Amino acid sequence: MIVLMLILPAYLALVSAIVWRRLPMLITLIWSLPFGIYLALAAFPSIWSLFGVVLLLYLCSFIRMAQKKQRSEPKH
Repeated sequence: MIVLMLILPAYLALVSAIVWRRLPMLITLIWSLPFGIYLALAAFPSIWSLFGVVLLLYLCSFIRMAQKKQRSEPKH
């Protein structure tokens, strides 16, 4: 369960960051969101609460990629 909900999305986010694609980062964020919120809030404070920070970093990465894409598109 941990591999499916934590490690695979992290690998997908890494690949998304390397190839600079927004869709895999969005999939990673959506995939990690339910389990991440549960881990971040279920046993507060604990080491698992840091997973909430990871979710915020996924979101920031997706927003940065979207902003970069908008700047690089030519205006007609």
